[in-house]
Amino acid sequence: MACTRDDLATIYGLEPDQVDALLDVIGFSAKKKKLTDEDEEQFKKVNSYFTDGRVETYEQAKELYQKEKQQEQPQEQPPVEPILMPDMLKEAQAIASVTLSAAVEILQACGLTEQPAYSPEEAAKFYEGVRLVLTEDKTLADVAIHFNTNQNPLYPVASNVRQTGDQLVFNLVDHAAQGSASNLVPLLTQRLATHLGSDQHTQELEALTVELQQHLGNGSAPLKGAEPLPLQPQQQNALPEASENG
Repeated sequence: MACTRDDLATIYGLEPDQVDALLDVIGFSAKKKKLTDEDEEQFKKVNSYFTDGRVETYEQAKELYQKEKQQEQPQEQPPVEPILMPDMLKEAQAIASVTLSAAVEILQACGLTEQPAYSPEEAAKFYEGVRLVLTEDKTLADVAIHFNTNQNPLYPVASNVRQTGDQLVFNLVDHAAQGSASNLVPLLTQRLATHLGSDQHTQELEALTVELQQHLGNGSAPLKGAEPLPLQPQQQNALPEASENG
């Protein structure tokens, strides 16, 4: 609620000239008749300088008030410079030797796409992926789990089913030579269903089973590629006289 100088004098127990001196400290125009709520808040703040014993003169109060106002101003943040892909790869070399193809796979495992530049946060994620894969011998699947990228649009469930199916075929061919492939088909599809965590993708799993059996029956060559990503859910008046100004 707006108030007047007389209201301030009554509320704070001040003389009219003391009220005017405090209003001068906060830069309140002498021509204005009423104070806004914000004006009164600033007046109260300056008055507390005296009641708390922080200043003794109005000049000191003005200096302190201006200093605090400057400190309250939000600091302008410097613009964040994007990190170019070549620079990011160069920085990654300090962690471990990484090829361009490996870098692309690690980017995808981190839930990132190929692009000309990256934010510092994205770059940090990539560096962590490089460290996990090339210094801790983690797999791309481990990196995907670490960053919880199973919900990333780069890896829709249906696509993951097929990618995982390709890898399963690769493994089944090895076992087929030992005469054990036929027994592994139901076990592997059951394992895949466990990773999916629900029966939402029953049709995809059924199609995958047929595909696996077809691959085995046709003697297809192993399918090669990067390791697939896993599928998992996830007072007292202490003011001086107004004439005291120094």
